[in-house]
Amino acid sequence: MVNLPAPAIELAESQLGVIARSQLLRWMSAGAVDGLRTRGRLEVLERGVYRVVGGARLPDQLVLAAALRAGSGAMVTGPYVLGDLRVDGFGPGDPFEILVPDGRELHNVGFAHRRVGLSDREFRARGEVRLASPGDALIDAALHRSTVGDRALRVAYDHLRWRGLASTSALRARLVARGASDPAVQAFGQLFGDSGLISESEGERLLAPVLTRIRPQPVPQVWVTPKRRVDWYLRELRIGWEYLGSIDHASADRRRLDGSRDAELGAFGVRLLYVTARDLDDPLALLATTMSALVVRAEELGAAAPVLHR
Repeated sequence: MVNLPAPAIELAESQLGVIARSQLLRWMSAGAVDGLRTRGRLEVLERGVYRVVGGARLPDQLVLAAALRAGSGAMVTGPYVLGDLRVDGFGPGDPFEILVPDGRELHNVGFAHRRVGLSDREFRARGEVRLASPGDALIDAALHRSTVGDRALRVAYDHLRWRGLASTSALRARLVARGASDPAVQAFGQLFGDSGLISESEGERLLAPVLTRIRPQPVPQVWVTPKRRVDWYLRELRIGWEYLGSIDHASADRRRLDGSRDAELGAFGVRLLYVTARDLDDPLALLATTMSALVVRAEELGAAAPVLHR
């Protein structure tokens, strides 16, 4: 039986066991490739794209095969790429889309694809398959809101930034660069709105309906020390709020950081209140406990107590 050449094996392994006929022809004749197919060493996934038989069958292989079927320069984007980045809530079975360079036509394919200009898009390589950058993948994932859900996409935005894989400024720049006519940019705008990229977490967005009723009104994302920023802050009472989400504050390391922050803010005379996802289940109760804490804080400082605004 004809074996795959070592370079072909290495390339297939980098592509999770998937390899294109055009790639194999660098080291083998067409007859040798056909012989491997006949002998059951190669399984057809897409026209001209194979899975090397013997390894595990992975859902990722269908995605990579689609990209290879689309030809050189094609790129995988959408929720699948977020799963490939190990973003919470996403996995290899999530939807994907293949971006095809302008001027190329695909016929008789069963995967989602569209033609776009790709010359300015950054990518990660898996073998010779291109995966969209984290920011572009997130923007493109907004086209799948009905499947993956709005909250999952907002949390993905937070998760990418916490890991340093994306930033608000970079995302804004990409949205501008791609232009308002881009359907993914339009969907992303509907998901976040102009102010959605300002807040640091899903919790802050959920806290807004409660805290914006208070007068004087707390403001989001305030640097209260040279090194510390809080989710929301009421300057008049030197009191801040921090949301304890399941992603950013669940681990022991995060809890230790929370304790360090409490001590540092306390040295600056700042009191910090924590809000959990369970607190948000009952906004009226949260509002009542918040106002109680503010009245006590005002008494401590000899200041006027805040009031509610409808």
